[in-house]
This record gives sequence, C-alpha cells and structure tokens, in this order.
Amino acid sequence: MAAKIIPFVKLLGDAGHLAQGISDRWLKALWKRNPAILGMVRDRDVDPWPDLLLWSGEFAGKYITGAAYIYRVTGDEELKADVMEFIRRFLDLTEPECYFGVVPRQLRLTGAGQDAPGLTGMIWDAWSCYHMMEGLLLWHEITGEERLMQAVLAGTDLLYAHFFEGKRSVLSMGSPEMNLSIYHTVAKMFRITGKKKYLRFAQKLEQDIQAETPKNWMAAERRKLHFYQCATPRWERLHTVMGAAEMYKGTGNEGYAQMLRHIVHSILETDIHNTGGFSTDEWARNGRFVNGHVETCCVIAFNGLCCDYLDISPVCNHGKILDYLERSYYNAVLGYNSVTGSWCTYSTPMEGLRNASTKENGFQIQPGAPELNCCSANGPRGVGEVVRWMLREENEEVYLNFLGASEMELSDGTRVRISGDYPYDHVLMLEVRPGSRYKNLNLRIPGWAEYIRVEGAGEEKRFRGAYARIPMAEGTWKVRIPMTARYMPGEEDYKGLHSVYRGPLLFGMRAPVAGVRPRIPAAHIAQAELRRGDGGLSLVLPSGIRLRDFYHLGQDGRGYWTWLDIFGI
Repeated sequence: MAAKIIPFVKLLGDAGHLAQGISDRWLKALWKRNPAILGMVRDRDVDPWPDLLLWSGEFAGKYITGAAYIYRVTGDEELKADVMEFIRRFLDLTEPECYFGVVPRQLRLTGAGQDAPGLTGMIWDAWSCYHMMEGLLLWHEITGEERLMQAVLAGTDLLYAHFFEGKRSVLSMGSPEMNLSIYHTVAKMFRITGKKKYLRFAQKLEQDIQAETPKNWMAAERRKLHFYQCATPRWERLHTVMGAAEMYKGTGNEGYAQMLRHIVHSILETDIHNTGGFSTDEWARNGRFVNGHVETCCVIAFNGLCCDYLDISPVCNHGKILDYLERSYYNAVLGYNSVTGSWCTYSTPMEGLRNASTKENGFQIQPGAPELNCCSANGPRGVGEVVRWMLREENEEVYLNFLGASEMELSDGTRVRISGDYPYDHVLMLEVRPGSRYKNLNLRIPGWAEYIRVEGAGEEKRFRGAYARIPMAEGTWKVRIPMTARYMPGEEDYKGLHSVYRGPLLFGMRAPVAGVRPRIPAAHIAQAELRRGDGGLSLVLPSGIRLRDFYHLGQDGRGYWTWLDIFGI
C-alpha cells in the first residue's frame, strides 16, 4: 500500500497564482465578511431561530477544510492565523459538548427543523457536524494544537451517545445520503485512536447504510451495480464511501478496499465528462455525454475519493487514477474558478457559460452571509487537495506524480523543485537535493504520453511505462514530454463530434453568435500555432479559429463549446 507524503509544498505557475489568489481574495477574512457563519452557531438556541437552509451548517466546516488545503500549497501564514482565530471562536461557542450543528437543543440530530419539529429530513444536521470535524482534523494535522483533536473526540462521542448508546438510527433523521457521512469520521477516529467503541459505532452505521436500501453502495460490487444504479446516487454519498478507506486502514479488511475501488472505477467508466468533472445535475446518471450541470462540490467529492483510492492501493495500480486526477485538476478544478481566485462557479458544464456561484446559487444567500453557498465554501478544497496526490512513497522510493511548477521539501530533507510551464509547454526542469531516506525519485509518465526524455548527469534517456526512475542525487534534469493533439469521440448527445486535448489540457472555442459549429479539418489542428499569454494557451488554426485551454475558456463571460465538428482524424 502506497503512503502519501506530507511535504512542505508551494505551488508555482498558474495553479500557484490561483491558490494564492484564493487565499488573498476569498479565504482571508471570509468569516468577518460573512458574520452569520458564526452567528448561526451562537444563536441556534435563540427564539426565533434563524431562517436557515437544510445545509447552512456545512459552511463552517467546508470553509476550514478548503483553507487547510490552500494553506498546505501556499504556506500563507496570514491565512493560517486568520482561520485559526475563526476556529477558536467557533470552539468557544461549542465546547465542551462539541455539537457542531446549527439546530436548537431540543431538535439536535433528529433531522427536524424548528418550523416542523415532527418532520425529519428538514436539516442535514449530522452532515454539518461531519464537515466541521473533518476540517478540525486537518488543522490539527497542520498545527498539532491538541484542542482541535479533543474537540473532534468530544464531537464523535456526542454522536456515539446519540446514535449508538441511544440506540437511534441515523436513518431516522432522513436525508441518509448526507447524514450517513459521519461514517467517514467515525471510521477515521477508530483508525487514529484504536478505540474499539468507534469500530463498533462504525459497524452500526454500516447496518444503517445497508438497511436503507438493498441497492446500497456497500453491496454494489457484489450485486454488479454501477454507482449510478444504486439508490439515490447523489454526490454527497461519496463522503460516506470515503469511510471504507478508513475502515480498510483500521482493520486491514480487503473487502472495504474492494468496495471503494469498485465505486471509483464505476464512476470513471460512466459519469466523468470530457472536462474531468463528475456528475450531471448533482447525480451519477451514466451521463458522460449529457450537458447538464457539473457542480463544483461533485468534482471535489469524487476527486477526494480518488485520493482515498491512492491511499489504499499499491503504486502499480495508480496510473489510471492519476491520469484522471491530472485531467480533472487542469480542467474541471481550475476551470470552476475565476483566474483571480475571488469566486468560483456552481456549475462548469461541458458547454455553456461560467456563472459565479453567488448568481446561480443566489437562493442560498442569507442575511449576514452574502457570499456563502455550498460551492463557494467548498471550492478552495479542490485547488489545494492536489497535495494529496502529488507525492507518494513506497519501499523508500519517492513517486512524483504532479509535474506542474512547484517546490517541495520532505521530512528527511529531500528538496524538489519543478520549473517550467507544464502543462502549457512540454519541457520542465527538475532540481533535486537529496535527503537521508529515499533512494530514487520516480517521475510519473502520463498515460497519454508515449514516452518521456530525461537529460541530466551527462546522459539522456528515454523512458516508457508508468515512471522514469532517477537516482536520488543532487542535480538538475531536463524533462521533455512530447505533446500532440489527440481526440475523444463523442457519443449520444455529441455523436459525430470530438473533444481536443493536448497533454492533459482540454481545448474548446467561443460559441459563435450564429450558433453553428464550424467544420474543422484535423490537419488544421496539427498545424496550429501555439500562443501562450495571460489568457492561457491558444491553438490558432490556419483558418483563424482559436481554441483555448478549458481553464481560461469562457473566463470573459462568453459562451463556449468543447465538442467540435472535426473531420479527417
């Protein structure tokens, strides 16, 4: 089983500029600009109760989770100080009980709201607690501040008392695809603490998962079901599936790993769009070629699940998942953001418009929280979570999976710097200063690349396969990754059309006012002039048609297409 490395990381290049922009223009002082994020916790027992959404309680947890990942790739100490001040104020309001939701005491963890105390499914209460506990664990990992771990322990014990000792079922709350997500945290706390009571609690939650419906995700592999064929296959359910990875880590039971891997491969086969985005209108629908909403939260959830897949699988099984994560990162993830970092979308479809989430999710705006919605709170996570897959270790070998400009320092003192303009350019420079532990650095060869060339130490080698092995010695290597245009044929709604890629980048074009797709000879794409600028990378065809990389396509507010009428392939 490959282990993730927790290095010091600083993203550079376009991804680094975006991460820093998110820190500066969105995350810093977010809780001060939106005071209701604390107010809804402070006033939860005040009559009248604030008028909230079913998921309003998730905002705080999603916010600190995304901020943790952005801190990990920027090292922005101002951001860290700001978020930790928010966390301390939040815990001041919730300790010692450590109930992290926003529901009045008499209705907590019932799923009922104040206006209808007898009707469940009105509030995603356990879902809110889950997100806060996950965020606190990340910040504990960063800071080592014991108060954060104690808060998660207390929060888990509160859930244990309510749903295990109290003999209540999470199903009684309603909205099980959201509320059963606590399975993930409970399993994680068993793995961290080794406490058998958390194992028993997780196993009880598994009974709830299986009791909800025979077509549950835990039975999907055995029943040969795709994820979209399971009951209510919404994206939120993936946070529950993440618990299988923690149960595997804690128990060693291979069955849990098989369940998770089955779900991941099922989704990769049936529900990933050409952008690398998961879901259609927030569901798995066998909808790869259906141009519905591709929600930001859905992309983040599936990519997080793919990182869990890497955690519980040997390096030899990582190739397909890493190719997906790279394609998704440079297209779906960067693409749901404004290049300024000041806003993200709710939906970034294969074709259409990029609208700020505050527009499309305007119905979520609440007094005191004018900027908060499900996606705006969650969006930063996708950009920073690259830290979970960029480096891996196995048997004293380092596996470098992320090829974009960045600086990394490992716990043994190994330092790695990647410079260049990948993936816009095919050349990158790799500088290495070895530490005391690792023998070789294995540079990932993307699945779309036939080979790579590595020049250094007085020689040049061509590598094929999954990785190029480079001895862990001080030096600089020039890496060339040949890039040519390749095509994905469309089906169903896009039968007869193609998507164009160069390296991991998807390209598209502005939608003409006339709304007619021009016919493009494949020879023109092969002859395209590459132009790099602030607007990303453009392929300028001999006909004058300009194709742009997906991250930058549509940033000017114009409609766009990614399925093109190409002939002569």
